[in-house]
Amino acid sequence: MPFYHLRSSGFWHLKVKPENSTEFERLTSISNARVRNLVDFAYLDDELFDYLQSSTTAPILRHALTANLDTLEQQYARWAIKLGKSEKTVKNYLGALKSSIPSWLNGSGSDSGYVYQSLLSVSNYFGI
Repeated sequence: MPFYHLRSSGFWHLKVKPENSTEFERLTSISNARVRNLVDFAYLDDELFDYLQSSTTAPILRHALTANLDTLEQQYARWAIKLGKSEKTVKNYLGALKSSIPSWLNGSGSDSGYVYQSLLSVSNYFGI
């Protein structure tokens, strides 16, 4: 559903099926199934797509994006607070995600060949 909500971003567009354009314009909420029924595909502006493909500009865009994003820890904390969890509870949850749970997994699965780390860490998917 981010496809639907990103449509107001200015760089993300939805190709609505022609026969569904009137219904799509009247939407106030949406589900994944409804998106699949009403929309053919989503696409980026051509200019942004070209920048993302460029070996010169892609690293610059990636850096700008990651420099302006919260960490997973910050995102999780904000989400939990919005759900009504106390600061103390959020702190305890974060401690478990960063340390306790990976420690338990390392202790019980050491012969599995897997290395467990903080559940709040993110790998670089760009390979750069």
